Amino acid sequence: MENPAIKFNQSDLPADGKKRASNFIKKNPVLLTVLLALVAVTTVYIWKDVQKNSQIALVEKKALEKLDQNNREMLTALSKPLIWSIRAEMLKGNLEQVNIYVKDIVKEKNFQVLQIIDPDGKVILSTNKKVEGKNANILYDSTMLSADAIKIYHTDNNLLIMSAPIMGYDKKLGVLVIEYKPDSFIKDSSL
Repeated sequence: MENPAIKFNQSDLPADGKKRASNFIKKNPVLLTVLLALVAVTTVYIWKDVQKNSQIALVEKKALEKLDQNNREMLTALSKPLIWSIRAEMLKGNLEQVNIYVKDIVKEKNFQVLQIIDPDGKVILSTNKKVEGKNANILYDSTMLSADAIKIYHTDNNLLIMSAPIMGYDKKLGVLVIEYKPDSFIKDSSL
């Protein structure tokens, strides 16, 4: 005998999955539309977020390049009149005045060390008194010290090192070396 509560009719079940999906769509068109809209909105949101992140990375890269260029231009612009002043005082034999120039500049923000190196490679004046009288080849690359024009080098620890020749009337008097640590570009997450 059959239990009337468990009456099961095979014709009530769809034959395969396609019919089930078709019946679901026919019975719930609003739910399907809402689900499709959510998928579309989520896809657009993710796409826009990816585009925004790549745009931010591009802007940051350009800003860092411009900041580095500005720092290099500032060091070059600063070094020319400083070299002229140092040259004039070195020709007079007045290293005390040169020492005052160097000490005043190193007090400015981001300037780490200023040194004057003679043509033989000996540090004759430095804001770091521990290296005065020592061979500069220990501290710097020889190409830096032999340059005939202003050169700026970027180190791994975000330090700009500028070397500039100090020329006398007929010979090189020395090299001015400036170590400058520029402000780091800090990403502000509140933007």
